Amino acid sequence: MASLRIFVADNGNPDCLRYMVRDTQGRYWDGKQWTEDPRSARLHYRGKDAFAEAALLKDSPDPRVFTASVRIMVEHDDGFSLEQLQSLLDRSTVSLVLPDQHDMEGVDVEVHLDLRGMEEADD
Repeated sequence: MASLRIFVADNGNPDCLRYMVRDTQGRYWDGKQWTEDPRSARLHYRGKDAFAEAALLKDSPDPRVFTASVRIMVEHDDGFSLEQLQSLLDRSTVSLVLPDQHDMEGVDVEVHLDLRGMEEADD
């Protein structure tokens, strides 16, 4: 079985050439994860930037992805709609504070909110 290979590919035309990172499984790097959608690929203006990113990816294993439900409670004196909350969250960054004492040296955890299907709870 052939091993996974990561490489840099040209994108665009000679007048507006861009570079993207691909792999031999037909996936594209979007800057955070692999995707099969070429329109989501991260585009680099300079080839050397794409090659540097590809080199970093060759040294990193694919991240494991876990999903969970999240309860978001909002306190606000005025009315607050679901649309306002979604807009606020779309423009926000979620941060995770790991405990000072943990045994997972070098762990990197990113949290991304998927707001599709978000609804207000009855309780």
